[in-house]
Amino acid sequence: MRRVLDVRQIEKGGEDIDSNDDDEGCGGGERYVSVVQNPETKLWISKHIVGREREDWLATVYDLDSRLDHAYLLPLIVSDNWDPIKDAITEVYGVEYLPVSHGRGRPYSRSRFAVRPDLNYAQVVKVRDERGRVVRVERRIVYYGDPVAIRSSLALAGMKNINTSYVERQNLSLRNASRRLVRKTICFSKDGEYLALYLEILQAWFNFVKLHGGLRMGDAGGKYVHRTPAMAQGLASGPMTWEEMLRWRSD
Repeated sequence: MRRVLDVRQIEKGGEDIDSNDDDEGCGGGERYVSVVQNPETKLWISKHIVGREREDWLATVYDLDSRLDHAYLLPLIVSDNWDPIKDAITEVYGVEYLPVSHGRGRPYSRSRFAVRPDLNYAQVVKVRDERGRVVRVERRIVYYGDPVAIRSSLALAGMKNINTSYVERQNLSLRNASRRLVRKTICFSKDGEYLALYLEILQAWFNFVKLHGGLRMGDAGGKYVHRTPAMAQGLASGPMTWEEMLRWRSD
């Protein structure tokens, strides 16, 4: 059974990173935080501080691919219609091959490129008027998109249609929890390294500490058991405290 993954970006305001900061991925000027979420468990899977170019999104998609279990089919990936996201997904899940010649004449000398046949990728397109207001939302299947597989993936994630509403809601939660991500504020990040370290803590808090209202489950006694995204994903047996999270060591 396929899963659904939402890919989105959190926009940050104008010159929010010091122009003298030359750390990789955290240069000066306008920055974005790319986010990958599993809408079924609300797990924040991957993130990356990026610009808006294809090379920036390649790092995000490669990081996502490194966290997938390749023993299963690729999940249904949903994003908005930003072209660099599509280009990055195409490159990461593309295969270069040399066609086999079965006829007379010279064999093929140039390789060709095609995406993997198990890739399901869809986009949500928000059409806006001249004032920037959304007038309608269109849904587009970019690669393959077997209708049965897509309907199964959406039903598994509790979704009726192809959309990015869950990851957009996560973006709102992160903005409410972090002054660094709020628009037009004096609390923006002045240093890219500190922003990257802060996002590590924010991701750990969101996945392992914060109880998510949409993940609660009823028990035999008629009471609700509240869960974190990590609990829903099977990565933890209970919620962590701030002290446990900050004291945790990978070794």
